[in-house]
Amino acid sequence: MMINLIITAQQQIRAWLDEDLLNELENGKKVNIWAPKKLENYIKVSTTRNVDYYSFEENNPANRLHDICMKITHRNSATFRSLIIEALIPQKSWSRKSLYGTIKAYVRRLLRNKDLLTLLISKRKQRKVKNLVNAEILKVRVNFTPSDLNIVVSSHSDLSHEIVVENLNRMRKPLIQVMENWDNISSKVCPASQADALVVWGEQTRRHALEIHGFPIEKTHSLGSSRLNNDKFLQFRKSSSIKERSNARQINLFYPGFGGSHENTDFVTNMLNEINSNGESFRLTFRPHPLMLSKTFADKNSNTPELLVIDIPIIDHEVDPIWPILDYSMYTELMKADIVMGTPSTFLLEAMLLNKKIILDYRKLKTEHSPRELFESRTHFKEILESNCIPKLESLGDFKSLAHQVMNSKQDYQHLVKDLIVGPEEKFGTNLKNLVESLLDASKLG
Repeated sequence: MMINLIITAQQQIRAWLDEDLLNELENGKKVNIWAPKKLENYIKVSTTRNVDYYSFEENNPANRLHDICMKITHRNSATFRSLIIEALIPQKSWSRKSLYGTIKAYVRRLLRNKDLLTLLISKRKQRKVKNLVNAEILKVRVNFTPSDLNIVVSSHSDLSHEIVVENLNRMRKPLIQVMENWDNISSKVCPASQADALVVWGEQTRRHALEIHGFPIEKTHSLGSSRLNNDKFLQFRKSSSIKERSNARQINLFYPGFGGSHENTDFVTNMLNEINSNGESFRLTFRPHPLMLSKTFADKNSNTPELLVIDIPIIDHEVDPIWPILDYSMYTELMKADIVMGTPSTFLLEAMLLNKKIILDYRKLKTEHSPRELFESRTHFKEILESNCIPKLESLGDFKSLAHQVMNSKQDYQHLVKDLIVGPEEKFGTNLKNLVESLLDASKLG
């Protein structure tokens, strides 16, 4: 039996070339790995396995139109709606401009996004553009190895991803599509209509497949995450290192960045100074978002308070110059913290999986991306907000009382975690192997 495993994005390398996962998936079968040619140098230093590469000329104008059509078609998702609005509505920084400057910047923004505006208004042009994009997808041929089953890992439904999926559909073999991240199905990926199985993290994203995309619920499977549902993460979760706590006189905080353009050392320094303005001695560890590392390094020479620690993620630039390696020491500082300040990022879900005490950063900041606005506009955070089982911080002036309230009470959000992702004791590799075998058995009977 032959399985084609197709990686489509660089951030997938760190989890999907893991030997434990690949060995589980093989189980008497041959797994043939495919990846984009542009990732060849990164993949060669990541694995000793043979990897085949695909490439084709990318049509950037068609790719942009495809992305616009995807947002418009799925605007019943709050995330897709917000992305449309953010493309058209002036940023907050414009409020500091003169009226003339604001109008000029707004007109410039509309002109930059005239295709989006046109397609929102005209369904006829929408259909025409979709036909042009589909023609672009159909004309490309990728010669994947003949197989009995194909697995495609999806992070973003850009044009190159859709070309890969179309070529897999032509093979007329069972197709499994895997959503690589928690928010992908509500913000970046459209399920392939011909997929025989769609793999998501939990019951929440299983509902999203049906409600946002109309993908059949019976074909959608909650199997967890390749990064979080494995032996390494489970062992880390159970290890004695996670029992570490600060002394009673000082509360340790952990603030994971979510990628906001305002997130730098000055931002967290001002936040810590305000938290400690009445003589408190909270200690804050700031974990920059990978996409904001250059900004953090740019001001690393600024005066850092004694109670502020910058927790720089470990990156192997030969494998991936942006995303951290999957070494669970990446959670060391988080585990030392007494309270995690939950931001709109996957780190929030990871903190919940690790049973940390959490306060949501629910502030409405005067920044381009405010935590509160992202929590309210991104579909995958809806259940967390509505549950009210995690307290919300709306002003730093309330932090001290909220922190002591959290420290002196028991947080119970396990029912919520079970909806967002399958239990950490469930191995993703085993779940995926079982799904593969059931589809192969069904194809033999069919």
